[in-house]
Amino acid sequence: MKRAVLCCLVLSCLVLVMWNVAQACPMCKVATESDARLPRAYMYSILFMLAMPATVFVGFSYGLWRLSRRERSVAEAVERMALDDGAAGGAASFGDVEPADGSEK
Repeated sequence: MKRAVLCCLVLSCLVLVMWNVAQACPMCKVATESDARLPRAYMYSILFMLAMPATVFVGFSYGLWRLSRRERSVAEAVERMALDDGAAGGAASFGDVEPADGSEK
């Protein structure tokens, strides 16, 4: 436990001491220093790249949710029909249904 705390403390001290070096990659730093509008463009491009996986995940999740709701409503409708047929007294079960082509079971 003490070793893990010591490692975390050393790593956080290194990050705090070397924050200027770890600020950005050299290409991004040079590119954003030249133009005043370019840092904002980089920010928007990063936000766009981060938003795409979230959008795809939300879209698939919504589709699966709708599919499960539709399946649940179909199952409830079938159950209601079965209860209504049972209340009518004398509904045939699937085993009692004769084939449409006239052949035997």
